[in-house]
Amino acid sequence: MDRLHPGAKWQFRMGGYLLSGFLGIFLAVWIIAPLAGLLLKLGGISGGSVVTIVLLSILGYLLFVIVFSEIYAQMSYNRWFYEFTEEGLRLERGIIWKRYSNVPYERIQNVDLAFQAS
Repeated sequence: MDRLHPGAKWQFRMGGYLLSGFLGIFLAVWIIAPLAGLLLKLGGISGGSVVTIVLLSILGYLLFVIVFSEIYAQMSYNRWFYEFTEEGLRLERGIIWKRYSNVPYERIQNVDLAFQAS
């Protein structure tokens, strides 16, 4: 079975960024903001300390997003294969759960070919 072009890693990387972005919005709205408000309301720490904690949380999360997306892109790329058989196109993909697809040539509607000059 063949592998995708190495440039396809960018698509997987962007998928990781998108997934992490939605997760970050969820964390910010449902966990970080209420926790920061609670700390301010209790008066245990000053507003400047809360801002510092929030900024450090954001910085740590951005670092996590970059590392997670790179690992996700590498794992997705290493587990995505295709093969042209007599009947059609056979695909194998998936990080945790493998998905197998067979697409008959009659069902393929468009093919884009990019050639690299050597």
